[in-house]
Amino acid sequence: MRKHGRRAREELSDTGKALIQVHSSEYSAMVTRINRFMSLQFVVWPVLIGALTFIWTEHSKGNLPAVLVAWGSVFAVQFASQNYNFALYEVYNHVRYIEQVLRPRVVALLHTDAVWEYERYLNRTGKAHSAWIGDVAPAVGSLATLLLSAYWRWNDWEVSDFWGFALNGLLLIQVSLTACRIVMVRKDFFDAA
Repeated sequence: MRKHGRRAREELSDTGKALIQVHSSEYSAMVTRINRFMSLQFVVWPVLIGALTFIWTEHSKGNLPAVLVAWGSVFAVQFASQNYNFALYEVYNHVRYIEQVLRPRVVALLHTDAVWEYERYLNRTGKAHSAWIGDVAPAVGSLATLLLSAYWRWNDWEVSDFWGFALNGLLLIQVSLTACRIVMVRKDFFDAA
């Protein structure tokens, strides 16, 4: 299927050339969206640090009871984790679209598979760290925060602790399910690569 790229482009009809322009524009739009979602992934952590700093500062001043500090901190961690997960899922979903829909169309038009090869390169060579770190770390962090808060509150447990634990437990399920979806979509586009 490999042909020299320039020769393949010279053989394209006007319709083919127009389709290449359309697909290239779509690719550019997709990459722009990916960059925005990647930026969103890293914005959540400073916001989380600010929220936790505020919560603990107010608690040290005596303005927030321990029960709100415990379960509010867990909520803040899970809120940040879910937003990170949302952005990561969208990044992977966009890459999956590029790899499984857009790339094959361009390959068919150009008669070469030497198109947008970075994901295939990563699949062969690996990344700087395991993808599992970014995929499941937020869910693990949410679970750890939930368990630490439960342990901290154990001796002073009251009805509001039950509600804080239950609501945050439901959020943990959502964060974990999203992490599973992330793993599946990443596996889907890497298996195709």
